[in-house]
This record gives sequence, C-alpha cells and structure tokens, in this order.
Amino acid sequence: MGLMKLFINEIDKTVYIIEKKNFSALVVQLMKNSQHSHSKSENIDGFLDPIGYDLIYIYLLSSDWFNVPKYQDYYDYMDELDCPHYFDNLPLYAIGL
Repeated sequence: MGLMKLFINEIDKTVYIIEKKNFSALVVQLMKNSQHSHSKSENIDGFLDPIGYDLIYIYLLSSDWFNVPKYQDYYDYMDELDCPHYFDNLPLYAIGL
C-alpha cells in the first residue's frame, strides 16, 4: 500500500508531498494518481500562494517493482508534468536540503 508524507522546508518555502509506492499491484493507482497529481498540485497551490510557499509532489518508488523499462513511458509523462520520482531512497537535495 502507498504511504504519503508531508515535508515543509521553511528555508526554501516549499511544501513537499512524498508518496511512497511499494507493490506492483499499485501501478494502476500510481498511473491514475500521476494524471491527477498535477491538478492536485494546482489545487493545493491555491492554498499556499497567499503564504508564499511552493508545492512539489514526489513519488518514491520501490525499485524491485517499478524500476523496469516497461514503465518508461509513464516516467516520461511524470517528467512532463514536473512530478519528480526516485527509487528506494529520497536524496536530501530533492527536498531542498
């Protein structure tokens, strides 16, 4: 099952939503979420604009399930939406640290 975390970086005034996905059964959900992550980000941005914070939605994926060539089109689509994704570990630079 997926796990969602929120990190607020007060230094760079950015809210990071990090969604962790572990199982291949969630590929359909992941694809569905990616199509809506851009609109979710826009909706949340509306709440953050008055306080001057940005929003970045990040997927943290299990390489055991997701780091395979058959999902490359999906990752390209995520890149087009500026929705970063990482495998297994989230580098600190990804959240502005």
